[in-house]
Amino acid sequence: MTLGEVLHYAEQFRAERARAFFDLMAHVQLAEPQTIVDLGCGDGAFTASLAQRWGGAHVYGVDSSLEMLTVAGRLSSERLSFEHGDLMTWQPPCRPELVVSSAALQWVPGHARVIRTLGEVVATDGVLAFQVPQEIDAARALQEMLRAPLWRSSLASQPAHTGYVLKTAEYVAILSSSGFEVNAWDTTYFHVLQGEDPVLDWMRATLLRSVLPQLPSPAHADFLSDYGRELERLYPRRSFGTVLPIARCFVVGSKRA
Repeated sequence: MTLGEVLHYAEQFRAERARAFFDLMAHVQLAEPQTIVDLGCGDGAFTASLAQRWGGAHVYGVDSSLEMLTVAGRLSSERLSFEHGDLMTWQPPCRPELVVSSAALQWVPGHARVIRTLGEVVATDGVLAFQVPQEIDAARALQEMLRAPLWRSSLASQPAHTGYVLKTAEYVAILSSSGFEVNAWDTTYFHVLQGEDPVLDWMRATLLRSVLPQLPSPAHADFLSDYGRELERLYPRRSFGTVLPIARCFVVGSKRA
């Protein structure tokens, strides 16, 4: 998919996707942070809201997609900047008082190590806040398709992972043992989506971004057709729309001396 297509599908359900970010940030209480980092900033729209909330802070958005950063860069200002970075190896320019990541860390292998590392870079009395989606039926169905002989033989490499996520209690244990006071919770959102293939459209901006590039272009239409039929079975369309349940894990850790 092109960047324009990804942005189109992301924008299609912008309000639904935004809820988890703002629900996470509602639990972050910091008076006057000087440095804020948003890991996995995407197109920068949510990152910009951090600069609006904390007017005295410099906010950095970090993402591994150069294409997304091109879009985010249009929002740059004296206090808002964006940079390319791999979340597995990223190091901050200084010790930030707030590190935020919304629906990005699930793509990072070596998950527990990365969480510990992020805990180390946060300033004392600072906050590490993130949310990740828990595994859903759509992800399990996609993994099963990728393991099937028909599609496995078409992949350019090993099947893409659809996420690396720990149990919520494991996040609590990692950060608590690293000197954090932890507020963690799970929430399931029941999004009512409109459209002909709304769940497939949702996945085009998430799970399918890492899968389609591994398939030859001529196979995309058939793959999407097969996956779309499975999603229709899992999430049947009703008179009022299509219900997509997504469980998310939220963690807000406050670092103490």
